[in-house]
Formats: sequence, structure tokens, C-alpha cells
Amino acid sequence: MLKHIVLVSTYNHEKHIDEALTSIINQTQKPYKIIISDDFSSDKTYRKILSYKKANPTLFKIYRSKTNKGAFENIDFIRKYRGEGDIFSFCSGDDLLDLTCLENINNGFIL
Repeated sequence: MLKHIVLVSTYNHEKHIDEALTSIINQTQKPYKIIISDDFSSDKTYRKILSYKKANPTLFKIYRSKTNKGAFENIDFIRKYRGEGDIFSFCSGDDLLDLTCLENINNGFIL
């Protein structure tokens, strides 16, 4: 089985993070890991992310910047974890994935 990791970059996505993470968790082919980097959100985004980690401790890896560094630095930080898996998908904390997204991506790879 391929280790498919979903990298999620967040900043003040309080209104959308629940839907975004639910769309990842409910995939027809489950992700190996969900790695989230929060760019020091000033709303409740980080708190909501922690509740998902508490419910699924082995599925989530959570990182939080100590200051707001901006989108590009947050993405650059999270991409460094690409060595932990076989396939990577990147999304933002306000993106929704189609339920078969990871399955369709995985089916495009032959090992």
C-alpha cells in the first residue's frame, strides 16, 4: 500500500477547516498521514486542528509557527516532510477534496 501523505497549510481557516479535514479523513482510500502547518492563526483554527489530532493521534502531525511568516514560508516548511511517504498531496485549510481524490491519484501510480 502506498503511503499517501496530505500536507495542509493553514492560516485563519476557522470557518472552513472542519469541512477541509473531514474531506481528507473521509477519503475512499485513507491517507497514511495528515501533516498540518498552521501559520500562527489568530482565530480558532489551531484549536480546531488540535481536536482532530486528539481524536486521531496517529493520523495527524501538527506544527505551528511561533509568528506569522506568510503563505510561502509556511508551504516551504511543510514540504520538508516529503521524505516520510510515497505520494504527497497539498491543500490549504479551506480546500475540499472529492471523496475519491486520493484513490484516483494512487491509481495513477504503478509500483
